[in-house]
Amino acid sequence: MESAVSVTSLLPTICAVGTGTDERTSSLSRLVLNYKRLPYKTVWVSIHEVASTLRGLGLEPLQGSRLGYTLPIIADPTPSGSPVIVRDSWAIAQYLDKTYPDEERLVFPSGSHALQALLLNHLSNHSALRSLVVPLIPAILDEGASEYYYESRSCLFGKPLEQVRPTGEKLEAAWKDVKALLDLLDSFLEKNDVQSGGVGGDFVMGDRFSFADTVLVGFFILMSKVKSDEDGIPWERVRGMNNGRWERMWKKCEEFMEIK
Repeated sequence: MESAVSVTSLLPTICAVGTGTDERTSSLSRLVLNYKRLPYKTVWVSIHEVASTLRGLGLEPLQGSRLGYTLPIIADPTPSGSPVIVRDSWAIAQYLDKTYPDEERLVFPSGSHALQALLLNHLSNHSALRSLVVPLIPAILDEGASEYYYESRSCLFGKPLEQVRPTGEKLEAAWKDVKALLDLLDSFLEKNDVQSGGVGGDFVMGDRFSFADTVLVGFFILMSKVKSDEDGIPWERVRGMNNGRWERMWKKCEEFMEIK
């Protein structure tokens, strides 16, 4: 696994730093970079080495983050030789829109910021969705990363992760909450249909890819990587909901999922 300390030498391409397990937030930035067709190289950092690696780059804890040091980050080379380092998937997407303007490939089209922020907040803070997925992540990590992830996320939840994921009837109730969330999103996205006066298409903004799509697909990618003995792979349960809308969105975004 490579060290992110080498980011300053990765000219002339952007360096995207993510966890080796491709956690959801790293997927968001990769989707944006690929959609914009920007050259970049990924440097993998194990999740339990993120803090020490970013401190080694002279970075302070990320303001507003309960974990302090998080990925993804990008290091964008400059003529002076010192890269511009940008952190947080939302900030990275905004930076790329501003620094590499291409009207056809903006992920924050004019006037869309507030609505996209609303979707990001709604999904990121959905307790049932988090409780179904987060406790399964340690199982797909290497030993050192698994221990760190378990301890840090147990701290965030205020209890051991094995007590976070519901079982039995509570598990089905959690899935009902997730379906209600997706049903609500589906009802909004139906307004994009031509018969409803929209432009058609399978993206959040109809026929145009945006940051909001990375938020949803980032969750789907993570869901596809974890598995529960009780209810299987979460993505397999979600992909067929709402007449296959989420699988169609996944397929539309597949070309932007390439790991470089």
